[in-house]
Amino acid sequence: MKDFNNKERFFKMAEVYDKLVQYLIPKYNFLQEEVLNLLTFDMKMQINIVDLGAGSGIFLEKMLKRYPNVKCYWIDYSDDFLKVAKKRLKKYSRRIKFIISPLEENWTKKVDEKIHVITSMSAIHHLETYEKKNYIKLVMNY
Repeated sequence: MKDFNNKERFFKMAEVYDKLVQYLIPKYNFLQEEVLNLLTFDMKMQINIVDLGAGSGIFLEKMLKRYPNVKCYWIDYSDDFLKVAKKRLKKYSRRIKFIISPLEENWTKKVDEKIHVITSMSAIHHLETYEKKNYIKLVMNY
């Protein structure tokens, strides 16, 4: 029997994550909707958004549906979640770029446009303390 670490085990849940998270995180959809409500843009503007730890892409899907001129960067380092997100966001393929990268590493070099908003709905708590420190330095210097 293979011994998975916590991150590997989490990544293997990618296919069922969206259903599971509804039970694990109280008011999950409500929290995402509240973040979307805080992000008010002129519908005609081209806005570029990074979602760090974007996972299955559920938040980006809501963003892309709401704002027709938004371009999004999906950033995560799980191949399992990448597969799920690509399937979910297929109809938005011209408005999304997928970047495989740990949050605390220099994903900024792979972003080729000015970023207006950086979000991270439910990923930072998965980082170890030293990773969080590197992540904060990276984002603050962006």
